[in-house]
Amino acid sequence: MESSRRKYLQLVAVEILHHYFLDEGGKVYDGTQDLPAARKAQKLKTYDTREWLAVEPDAATHKALQAYQVLLKPTKTGFLLLTQLTDVLPGTKKPLANLEKMVLGFWLKWQTPQPGSQAALASKRQAAGERGFYLLGNQWARMLGGTYPHLGVPLPTYHPEEEYLPGDLVRKDSKHYRALVKSKGAALTDTTLWKPTDNKLPYVSRQSLQIPAAAPPGEVWGRLEIAGKGGLSNYSLLTGSGDLKNAQVYKIHLDKM
Repeated sequence: MESSRRKYLQLVAVEILHHYFLDEGGKVYDGTQDLPAARKAQKLKTYDTREWLAVEPDAATHKALQAYQVLLKPTKTGFLLLTQLTDVLPGTKKPLANLEKMVLGFWLKWQTPQPGSQAALASKRQAAGERGFYLLGNQWARMLGGTYPHLGVPLPTYHPEEEYLPGDLVRKDSKHYRALVKSKGAALTDTTLWKPTDNKLPYVSRQSLQIPAAAPPGEVWGRLEIAGKGGLSNYSLLTGSGDLKNAQVYKIHLDKM
């Protein structure tokens, strides 16, 4: 009966914003040239990640969610994690789970092909065919210079000696570019090969790309790791006193092809 008296509160919300669905004309959702507020609200009414995205905990995380009664709830814009609170002291918001020692891992998978084909994600392949995936998380964003609440990190600097694939994103000076075709040594001003993209948003890029020895599960394009440890500044799940933060939200932006 004790657990039934405990309350669930939001541990974190993750918004996965695919700009193929959200941008319009020359306007970029949340970008430098943003859509009007009323139009953004209309876009969100029809936007539903549950139609094309699956968020699946890995085996260790699945056990942890069950053990500590943390709920994974898909939403239109991504998903929520809800946690039970202890009832040690009235007025506190201490989670039942010992988050300080936990890293929750989730695979991000396409459920339908179109969103994947329209996302600027140039997943590399090794010679043997193993697929890469994009590793995102609050601790990685904090370590690699991310800007809260975004889990994307600064785009890689353009190097003309490198080979780029369609969907690769790079920066040069203060400008950001998206590769349209495979190229090497091409000028970023060549509009048949590169297209400027919004420099305000930290889109997912090869800066987060991992190529493991073994391929990830089928249709996986990303892995999200949420660390409960302290010292992550705004990215931390908990306050300095160990209470849940109010309405902690992370954002992942996917540029469109």
